Amino acid sequence: MIRTLSRCGSALGLVFLLLATPVLAFEPMPPIMQTLLEVFPEENGRFVDEPFGATSEMPAEARPFFETFRVVVPSVDDIEKTLARLFAASSRLPIKKITRYDRSPGAPGLPGFRGVWCQTEDESQIGFSIVTINENRFLIWAKMGYYPFFANDSVNPKVRDQYARDVSQYLAGLDLKVPDNEVPPASGRGLPEGMDFLEPTPAPWVGGGASPSLLVPQIEEIRTWGLSSVKAVVPAQSLMERIINDTKDTLYANRDESLIQRQFERWLSPAFRLGASITNVTSGLFDTLRHGGNYSFVIDRHGRMRICTFPGEGDDGIPDILLFPMAPATCAGVVSIRRGTEWASPDPPEVASVVCNFSSYFWAGSMWSEQADAARAVTDLQLQSFGQFFRAMQLFGVGFDNVIIRKHDLFW
Repeated sequence: MIRTLSRCGSALGLVFLLLATPVLAFEPMPPIMQTLLEVFPEENGRFVDEPFGATSEMPAEARPFFETFRVVVPSVDDIEKTLARLFAASSRLPIKKITRYDRSPGAPGLPGFRGVWCQTEDESQIGFSIVTINENRFLIWAKMGYYPFFANDSVNPKVRDQYARDVSQYLAGLDLKVPDNEVPPASGRGLPEGMDFLEPTPAPWVGGGASPSLLVPQIEEIRTWGLSSVKAVVPAQSLMERIINDTKDTLYANRDESLIQRQFERWLSPAFRLGASITNVTSGLFDTLRHGGNYSFVIDRHGRMRICTFPGEGDDGIPDILLFPMAPATCAGVVSIRRGTEWASPDPPEVASVVCNFSSYFWAGSMWSEQADAARAVTDLQLQSFGQFFRAMQLFGVGFDNVIIRKHDLFW
């Protein structure tokens, strides 16, 4: 519940189409990314993700999987559908060669389950891969847990590579719904702890021993955009223009990359079985969300927004770390749609749309290690990233009856 609400302007908030503010530019998409999005529109759980980035330990034959884009599909059945769409679009995306690493996972440089490699025919000879969610997880683990030890003389290469195959087979079993499929442990094999596919879950906060729930009351006040002494604000047009114009063009790194497999394991598969979905935001999406609920969102460097919807009551959905896995964000947080009867207000709106910038996976990890005064300054700067959210809403032509901005969502 909002304890202090400063209402700036009319009770109706604003409609974004009426704003006459300049739209700042996100980073332009590379041509291959534009083509992939044309051939494979982000729909039904299919996404085009940017390269993870290669490291110095990676051998040449494995680098293409980390230096190029990936088309991520929900399941193994979708690989065949995606290849069929690729063949149908051969005039726009001509392919020279297709290698089915999903069927022969023992390839050198990275023994394991790494999807389908598609080599393009254009002059650039840039390729891309088609992977399932779990094949994508294998590549994430390889970058974080396999290659850092690839040239380590103290690690037995045969044991290391066998463990990679075991991780691969476990993830393949998830795709193929193999019963009694167990996570392979690295312990007992003489391998470093950092190679473990599922590392031990760390403490919920870092530094100082202070709980986030104790720090939040000290940092929740908004002290940016010329505001002070408010914990939530309903912006009028003039304030919204300032929010958008003052937005920070900053890429926030994913601070908890080592936790991503735990989050996949804990949230993604069970949530999808219950009907969760990760959706690419379009102009008509928000009209479908007006029944209410909490939704995680992330905006990437190109201005694409993904949002997680979840059908279960009382659930916050899939953590935003999984919306653009391992990629930095320009803005991340929570959109909460609430009916007027849920608000303690003398004139409650029919539907209130609340946006919060609390994202433990992109920036709160460092925030909790600071003292309260420093944390206030950090969260004020991060709050300015909200201009990215409203800028994206402008591009989609989305309007809200009421928009309430808060720093966090810990007290719903």
